[in-house]
Order: sequence, then C-alpha cells, then structure tokens
Amino acid sequence: MPSNRNRIRSLAKPRTAWHCWRSAAGEVPVKPQSFRCSEVVEVRLDGRVLIIEGLHHGQPSGEVMHHALATISYDTETQRYRFRSHLASGRSGEFTGELVDGDFVWGMEIPNQGRIRYTIHVENGTWHEVGEFSADGKVWRQTFQMDLKKTRP
Repeated sequence: MPSNRNRIRSLAKPRTAWHCWRSAAGEVPVKPQSFRCSEVVEVRLDGRVLIIEGLHHGQPSGEVMHHALATISYDTETQRYRFRSHLASGRSGEFTGELVDGDFVWGMEIPNQGRIRYTIHVENGTWHEVGEFSADGKVWRQTFQMDLKKTRP
C-alpha cells in the first residue's frame, strides 16, 4: 500500500499545470453554464502538500466566476486528509477528504439543505472532477463537472 505522501503525490507531479479543455455542468436546478478554466496543481514539501489554484472564466463573457486557492494534506495525528480552500471573495473553509478507490473525495454540509461532495479522478493526463448534491445523503444529483487536460509535465 502506498504511503499517504505518495498518494498525494500521485494526484500531480511538481509544477504541473492542468488547463480546462471542456467543462460543463450536469443536471442542475439552474441553467448550466460553460466556463474556461486554468488549474495550477503543485506538489510541495516532498509530496506532503498539494496546492491547487483555480481560475474560471464564464463563456462567452470572460467574467471571473471563481478564483480559489486550496491545499490538500494528510494529518498524521488525526489520520485524515484535510482540504483547505480560500476564495477570492474572502471566504474560506476546511473540509475532510478521503481516498476512495484511488479518487479523492471531499465535501461539506450545507446547513438545513443537505450535503455537497466533489470527486477528483486523475488518469492518463486528465483531471476529471464531479460535484454532486444530496438533500438526504442517499440520492445524489450531479451539479458540476470539470475535465482538465495536463499541459505541462
């Protein structure tokens, strides 16, 4: 079984840039939106921390829809993955994550509404990320999809 450091490292290689080649929402309660995005993914501290900066622009307007900086690390004391996110709007949060069949899954509770979860699957130079919402924790509905193609080694 690979070490936790190697599991984080397997998501990206040092100074890897992932750029969106296609991204569209799934079935959502609001009108699906297309966007162009850039996600810069770097491994730091000898594979112990993954840094992700995402910048998403609406299409065709070019307006910034989302700008975030996040870190994924493994806490050896709690034996859990931590996902920390900081948004350009000033909001931030800390969430737990886990590896499920090689995919990184993280999420959050939405008070009085339900739960959101995101699943990141990396394979053959493609970063595939899906967001889902559940009001009851049993039935999940896709709300987000992002497919990124690696552009640098």
